[in-house]
Amino acid sequence: MNPIEFPSLELPSWDAFATRVAALTMGSPTVPMFVFRGQANSTWRLEPKLARILREAEVKTTRAGEMVEQRLLSQFESRAHHYVTAGQLQTFFYANRMARWSIMQHYGAPTRLLDWTQSAYVAAYFACTSHLSAPGSIFVAAAGRILRANGIEPSASAKFHDEAMGKLDRSITKTGFYASTVLSEREIVQMANYSFSLDVLSGHDEGIAKALVPGSPTDGPTLVAAKWIVPSSLKLSFLSNLRQMNIGAHSLFPGLDGLGRSLEEVAYLEAASV
Repeated sequence: MNPIEFPSLELPSWDAFATRVAALTMGSPTVPMFVFRGQANSTWRLEPKLARILREAEVKTTRAGEMVEQRLLSQFESRAHHYVTAGQLQTFFYANRMARWSIMQHYGAPTRLLDWTQSAYVAAYFACTSHLSAPGSIFVAAAGRILRANGIEPSASAKFHDEAMGKLDRSITKTGFYASTVLSEREIVQMANYSFSLDVLSGHDEGIAKALVPGSPTDGPTLVAAKWIVPSSLKLSFLSNLRQMNIGAHSLFPGLDGLGRSLEEVAYLEAASV
């Protein structure tokens, strides 16, 4: 399937990006008006890792896809106790299905979820930190408006998916947003949110596009969904500005993993200044 063409604009500078972010209405710390996703290549779809694997394997039915998904969850459940504390394991087993998927996502397992963030600046980091020769993209989405366009009440989105999914036609394309109730340290610092689709085979483009109307704006408080393009020539400039805000691998990935990642960023920035 070809990607949906979202309303898009090319950012001419860091200042233009910051001005557009400032014009958005952010909502409250717990109920954001907008969520953001950064992708290092602007040609990539909004497609979860599991949906991509199933597509490449030519899995055709939702039922077959869900069987693969359930096997992955069962494998994670049966082996995780070798790698986590008893408290972490207890948290996992008491979590609802969506929260379990978000925990699996945190550790790199393929799920039907896509990572989003409440911070446009965190999204900008992920749009710029790799594939430096390609333009990146920052997706902006009004989560509540998109949920309603997909027939999901925003205040009940977590309960909706976990408890009602078995009664619904899961082959339909519906996309929603979810804030996990079980947050890791990394999810906290990255201000994590997730999008999900009822159909495990689906990307999230089509469900988000349901909320779009002709002439949908690319910025401002009435925005529904848009794609902001960061030219490849601006990626290092964005990373430099983000580091001045203390946004980089050193802050977004706690521990030695973050230190190692941050030194790669420093290498690129230092090399550009020589």
